[in-house]
Amino acid sequence: MKLGVLFSGGKDSVYACRRAMEKNEVACLITLVSENLDSYMFHTPNIRHAKMQAEALGIPQLARPTRGEKEAELADLEAAISEAKERFGLQGIVTERSSPSIRRPGCRGSAAPRTCGASIPSGR
Repeated sequence: MKLGVLFSGGKDSVYACRRAMEKNEVACLITLVSENLDSYMFHTPNIRHAKMQAEALGIPQLARPTRGEKEAELADLEAAISEAKERFGLQGIVTERSSPSIRRPGCRGSAAPRTCGASIPSGR
């Protein structure tokens, strides 16, 4: 399966990416770079390392800015996923399951990768 990984550069997203790579093709890393260090949805402490990590992994990174405003972050995430789907032909999205702000049905529990096809907007 051709997947995109929501990737912050933190240990959970790195682990989720590694696990996804075991049985799938990781086509890209999707990174939302928040202007707000106290972002509602996105991990910010390691974000500055995400580009170097993508290069070291040899996986293209789609990095998009977000202002870090509670309601707007979801729209920014949807736009980034839609762009990644179009550019890389994604069939699913990998998230680390410990992130409560982006949970989907079937994506609960401790940090471990889960593909969430429902995360990919259709018709865009």
